[in-house]
Amino acid sequence: MRIMHIITDLDIGGAEMMLLKVVVGLNKRGHSQLVISIKGNNTLKEAIEKAGAEVQFLSLKHFIQVIKILRKIKAIQKTFAPDVIQSWMYHADAISAITKNREVPLVWNVRHSLDDYKNEKVVVRYLIRLGSILSYRATKILFNSEMSFVQHISKGFPQSKSIVIPNGFDTERFRPNLIVKEEKRKQFDIEDDDFVIGHIGRYHIVKNHKSLLEAISILETIGLSKKIVLLLSGRNVDENNIEIINYLRKISLKSRVILLGEISEPENIIPIFDMFCLSSFSEAFPNVLGEAMLCGIPCVSTDVGDARKIIGDTGIIAASSCSEDLSKAINDFISLSPRELSILGEKARQRIINNYSIEKVIDQYEQLYKSVIISDKI
Repeated sequence: MRIMHIITDLDIGGAEMMLLKVVVGLNKRGHSQLVISIKGNNTLKEAIEKAGAEVQFLSLKHFIQVIKILRKIKAIQKTFAPDVIQSWMYHADAISAITKNREVPLVWNVRHSLDDYKNEKVVVRYLIRLGSILSYRATKILFNSEMSFVQHISKGFPQSKSIVIPNGFDTERFRPNLIVKEEKRKQFDIEDDDFVIGHIGRYHIVKNHKSLLEAISILETIGLSKKIVLLLSGRNVDENNIEIINYLRKISLKSRVILLGEISEPENIIPIFDMFCLSSFSEAFPNVLGEAMLCGIPCVSTDVGDARKIIGDTGIIAASSCSEDLSKAINDFISLSPRELSILGEKARQRIINNYSIEKVIDQYEQLYKSVIISDKI
């Protein structure tokens, strides 16, 4: 098959990393692929080209360039002659619907949940409404979480065209690693008895960093049985972030906080955690939960997207995203013995292996593409 992917940009994010996984998996099976990046960020360009796909940037900077970009995509499509077009996220979904050749099947990939719809940016709400209108142009609409599927159907997306394919994970890349754990703990001067709570996510209001910090502050007031080290990483989560620094001063957090910024190899950080906490207000299918669980790290999460389904009985879902409920859930983990945490971690890893291995997910993508090509010819 010849598959043309269209995505907003190639910065590091959940959708972009899943695109890379799909490109790698399908290339191994002999499929030709082209990736079009609308905005042109090239962070993942080298990795995608190494995986065997061609990458083209359109460098959209301003709305007035849209007509020119639409023409470029039509020209690229004519030259590449894809058997199927796979678009990723709202902007690319809308653009692909407008530019697609009538004879070429189009699969949308929606990777956003609407847990906090009323607080979405105006442009996002507009794109969701536009998507429901343009959805007749899509052959299939793929969602990466069941919660997102249900939410978008309620916003006018056609159920008859919609399916769910979850994110998949490399079970060899993400695994328990005692060598990494020992080396990194030594690097960060973390004592053996310290309890390390990890959080990975870009600095954005939806990631709810402040409630996590407040939750630790609450635990400090009631007394802690263990010394906590909070390790935060993600885009703009670093010492240059004045908002985080000022907030830490404001709440007078006594526990040590390490701000790592964005990391390209989370598998070399996650193994040092004793537990992982997802504090978000909204997610669809949070990749970081699966990655932590594969590393044998039990998780606390807010009840967002498919988090409850991913974690199952291997972790804790907080009653809400507020700091009080997060503190209660975290405290339940802190009170566990190392052996109890280890057992939960083993169960967590096995759960991801059983349900979300990347090979099983690539099978689903491949079968989906084959089915839309066949149905389009009938």
